[in-house]
Amino acid sequence: MKEGAELLFVRDSLHDWGRESPIALEVRRLSGPPATALDDDALARRAAEIVDRAVPYWIRSMPKWFAQRPHNVVPPAAASNFAYAKQATSGAQFRIAEDEALVVTADPMGAAYFGFQIADPWGSAPDYANHTASLNAAQARANDDGTVTFVVALRDPQVHNWVDTVGLEEGTLLIRWQALPAGGIDPRRSIRQVALVKLSDVAEVLPKGAHRVSADDRRHQLAARKAAYARRLVEA
Repeated sequence: MKEGAELLFVRDSLHDWGRESPIALEVRRLSGPPATALDDDALARRAAEIVDRAVPYWIRSMPKWFAQRPHNVVPPAAASNFAYAKQATSGAQFRIAEDEALVVTADPMGAAYFGFQIADPWGSAPDYANHTASLNAAQARANDDGTVTFVVALRDPQVHNWVDTVGLEEGTLLIRWQALPAGGIDPRRSIRQVALVKLSDVAEVLPKGAHRVSADDRRHQLAARKAAYARRLVEA
């Protein structure tokens, strides 16, 4: 680690919440003076210092990452920030009405982890334990050709791969590819289709093999998701 670094960033990407367990992480102090516990006043001062740094950072960063193009325009994938090995992302802003849906088809391209998530304009995620506000390749259903079509909507479009905005009419979306095979990302293949349509017209733009669901299917999907999320917390 770089001398003087203040942050250690670890991203633990879990595909199958019902089977995979979070990594165990332990930090040991090997040298230097003994660490001393901070009192409440010192903790409050440190918290204020962190806020002073964090707020300007997010004000600069969110527009840079997501506001460089019009709403509902999803760009091809590109190499990501933080220098993650073999990772790529595609970030965009969405804005949809209650009777609309944003339909996005992407190619996993053999990535070990592939996921689609939404957040509010400041990057805060909705309740993804009880809603399908994010979907990865283990949770989504692939099309016949191996691509995955996500339907971002406020109301249930009766499609398995519904990305539920949980009431958000606008916000950010991020598609992430991690541990790509040799050769890395192919931007031309990454995003296959983007369409903003009326909710009633979703079926007309779905590719072959897209999985439709009933209200009963949705209840089972959400119950399984909630149980898998609870298991993940127990295993942490």
